[in-house]
Amino acid sequence: MSMKKIFYIWLILFLFTPVYAGDYMLFISDDYNAPCAERARKVHNWCKNQYKDDNRNCEAGWPIKSGKDVSASFIQYFNGKEPDIGILRAAFANGHFHFCSLKEVEEVYQTLISLKKVGVKANADHLEDFILKIENIR
Repeated sequence: MSMKKIFYIWLILFLFTPVYAGDYMLFISDDYNAPCAERARKVHNWCKNQYKDDNRNCEAGWPIKSGKDVSASFIQYFNGKEPDIGILRAAFANGHFHFCSLKEVEEVYQTLISLKKVGVKANADHLEDFILKIENIR
């Protein structure tokens, strides 16, 4: 195989691989209609138009959840239960989350700090990682 072909294969893989890695995002906003969550609403609308005939949950991969909802899901997750937000762990583990305001940042951060103080029953190895990710945006 020539170096030119190898280069083109590498280039194609390099350019298109990130597209497949980011097909979900958790938006954290107490206001569903907040401007910062516009991308999620566009995905919801596109999905609903694309899949009109089936019973697809178009908000599962791009949810817009309040700080209270995210905090409640973290409490579930760190107590060994399935969180109500299905993509919670993946979103925070891979940095696929976006806070719309400092209010939501603080609410979720304080929940994680409280969980750290009292101790968690499950997934303790993720707690510090999630706290550090939020501290990096505070």
